[in-house]
Amino acid sequence: MGALQHPAIVRVFEAGEHEGAYFLAMELIDGETFRRRASMSLDEQLQVLIRVCDGVHHAHAHAVIHRDLKPDNILVDRQGQPHVLDFGIAKRLDAAAEDSPDPGRYRRHPALHAPEQAAGRAHLVDVRSDVYALGSMLYELLCGQSPFSGPGAPGDPPDPGGRP
Repeated sequence: MGALQHPAIVRVFEAGEHEGAYFLAMELIDGETFRRRASMSLDEQLQVLIRVCDGVHHAHAHAVIHRDLKPDNILVDRQGQPHVLDFGIAKRLDAAAEDSPDPGRYRRHPALHAPEQAAGRAHLVDVRSDVYALGSMLYELLCGQSPFSGPGAPGDPPDPGGRP
């Protein structure tokens, strides 16, 4: 994370362990999550998402896949600058698939995750998975709803009668 120096990515100053607990010392961002964007026009929201895409591209160029992109992991400061954060399950492109933490975590936001990611097939996750999440956020901005909604959508609770 320390190698990712981009205006759209929250800066990490230090990472380590203290008394058995791991920590990250990060830049403090005074703002709101991208999910709380009601005060922004559609054009402003699209500009924010374009800057997020630029930051994610920067991460990809430095061989880092975020793997958990969602509006709650993007803080927008008072000047309208987005900051991607929570690289907690990020992976280096050259890392082995076995290095993937908690594949079940992918299932928490299935509407934003690529099918291979939502299925927990970590060995298939690559930059395209982040691009899929960005596309899902764009779809939601433009259409006002998740790309997958209604009965049978990913993440929808199973039908008690056993029907899919």
